[in-house]
Order: sequence, then structure tokens, then C-alpha cells
Amino acid sequence: MTGYDKFKEQLLEDPQVEAEYNAMEPEFDIIQALIDTRKKQNLTQKELSERTGITQADISRIENRTRNPSLDMIKRLASGMGMHLKLQFIPKPQKKYINGKEKRTREQAIEDLTLMLMYLTRQQENNEFCRYMELSWKGYDFDTLDKLEADNMLYQPRKSKLVYLSEAGRNRAMKLIEEYGFADKDINERFEFREVRPEEADEVARIEQICFPPNEACSILHMKERAAAAPELFMVSVDKETGKIAGFLNGLATNEYSFRDAFFEDAELHKPDGKNVMLLGLDVLPEYRNKGRSGHNLSR
Repeated sequence: MTGYDKFKEQLLEDPQVEAEYNAMEPEFDIIQALIDTRKKQNLTQKELSERTGITQADISRIENRTRNPSLDMIKRLASGMGMHLKLQFIPKPQKKYINGKEKRTREQAIEDLTLMLMYLTRQQENNEFCRYMELSWKGYDFDTLDKLEADNMLYQPRKSKLVYLSEAGRNRAMKLIEEYGFADKDINERFEFREVRPEEADEVARIEQICFPPNEACSILHMKERAAAAPELFMVSVDKETGKIAGFLNGLATNEYSFRDAFFEDAELHKPDGKNVMLLGLDVLPEYRNKGRSGHNLSR
């Protein structure tokens, strides 16, 4: 599954977006067929324009989906590529609903349940693949596991008989658990664990000043630079009751193997594709300490 396909799948999870997409799908299909056919024939937009009398600008707008072509225009474009336009009326797929919700297929139900059970029974495991270890992998449908792996929802190391959730799989499982109304661990019910947001830079800088003495605390400027340079490695835990950040863990990625003081002060040393992560700080406000948040942030 490509990055675009995954992004599209996430967008279509919103019923409103799905409805709008389905309404426009025939137009998208026609435009995509036009683009595919033109490229297959190695035709440029200019050459197709010369064959059809339709301006290159109009062809460009059609392909960029900023102009809706008329049926006559589509016929002219098809003729210019040596094609006939064929239209068909096909029955709409009938969806089944239970209590107002769309009924999932058996295959979809197995996928959903697999992801949720893996998430709920996970435990920390320090290895090269992921932090979450599946405890009862033998109870799963292997075809489902293969499909979920193909969709980048999990990993199946061939040398071990274990299954690991990917970050995308974990996020999907969390969403399903909320959708189905299942309870998560108490700490996940109370706190949201996620990447820092740009507007939270001042707040995390303030927390740093509270958690460390002046001679050890990262400066406000450097803390903001870290949050901007490596948000994917700046994990915060947010109290869902107050909306405030209770603590955070931050670091930088690098290809270096030895830690050095320069990492504390120079956020430009962060290499997004670095093989190693240098942890720079673990901060928890006094009122939230000794409640398991640090370990949970580390496990993410």
C-alpha cells in the first residue's frame, strides 16, 4: 500500500468525506482513464490538443480536476486517442446496517479484532522490530496477519513466532477500541500520548524549567528548537481532563553511536533517517510522578 493509498484510506474513514468521494468517483474514474490512456500512447497534452481542437490549458485543467468536462468534450478526447467512449449503468453495492451503523464484512471484523487484541495484550519488548509483543499469536488467522502486514499494520519477523504492531497498526487499534466502546488501560483512558504540536513549544519549555534546576535545564530557545526539528521524537502525555501536558520525552536521531553534549544545544544535528536515537530529556511534572507515564512514553 502506497503512502497515498494509506492517506486516502484514513480520509475515507470520515463518513462525510466518504460520501463526497463516492459522489465524485465517476468523474475521478473518467479523468484517471484519460490520463492513463494518454500516457500509454505517449501523447503529450499539446499533441492531444492538436488532435481534438481542445486547448492544452483546458486539458490540463481537466487532468488537474479543476474543470468538469462535458460529455461532448470527453467524446472528443476519446476520439483524439483513437478510442470510443462507453458508458454503463451498474447497480450500487447494497450496504447492510445494524442499529444505524454499517455492518462490517467477516474479513473486516477479523482484521479489526486482530488489531485490537494485539494492542490490548501487548507488553514491552526491546528489539529491532517494535515495542509491542503479541502474546497469543497462535489464535489468529494467518491470512489476516499476512494482509495486515501487507497494509503496514504489523510486522512478522520470520525468525521468531511473534507479531508486532506497527505505529500505524497501533493507532488504528486505538481508534477501533474507542469506536467499539472498549476500555483501554487506565493510563490510556486518562492520558493521550502523542507527538508535540508547534503551539505547545512554550508549555514544554516551561515544564523543563520546573523539572530541572537552572544549571541543568535546557534553555527555552533550545527546547523550542528541538520541538520544531524533531516532533516525531518529542512525545508528550496530555491529561485528558485538563488538556495540559503532564510530561514528555524528547530526543534526536543520528547516525552517530556515542552521545555528546552538543546534542543538547544543536537541534540541527537531528537526522530524520538516523539509525540511532539519543534521548535528551524525560520530564514529568511533580504532581504526575510515580504513576507510570514515563514508562509508557518510553514504550512508544
